[in-house]
Amino acid sequence: MCALAGGLAMHLYGFTRATMDVDMVANQPLDWEAKDKLSFGGITYAAQAGNRAVDLDWILRDDFFHDFYDAALRDAVEAEETLFVISPEWMVILKYVAGRGKDHIDLLWLLQQPGLVNRDEVRKRMIATMGEKAAVLPLRELERLFIQANWSSEQRI
Repeated sequence: MCALAGGLAMHLYGFTRATMDVDMVANQPLDWEAKDKLSFGGITYAAQAGNRAVDLDWILRDDFFHDFYDAALRDAVEAEETLFVISPEWMVILKYVAGRGKDHIDLLWLLQQPGLVNRDEVRKRMIATMGEKAAVLPLRELERLFIQANWSSEQRI
């Protein structure tokens, strides 16, 4: 199984951030020739989209965050008949654990969209993945991000 993640998933949810690759969370590698290895687990393949060469990052996490990605893949939602996408709630969590600047921007954008992210589900999934005790500090930080997203949304009105 595989599901769309990253910038293209963000695009499906309505955020038009430019992206140069395709990110897929998967549970097994493709039978393709690898272009490169992903440092956190996975393979980059060279793909073709029309006349354009595109990197396909096939994410098979083998690090500390493995459980998050496995759960996100398990809970992926069907966008079309054969296309699955990581849910908005899991996108928030995966963007949070990735922790890069562009991930923070994506995370805040997701949280600012009315009705897109069920924050209670984000909390439940963090606890289910980490355990109640281990999730206390990350949830505290996520609560701050929820407040920041609310405040940013109010400033735009």
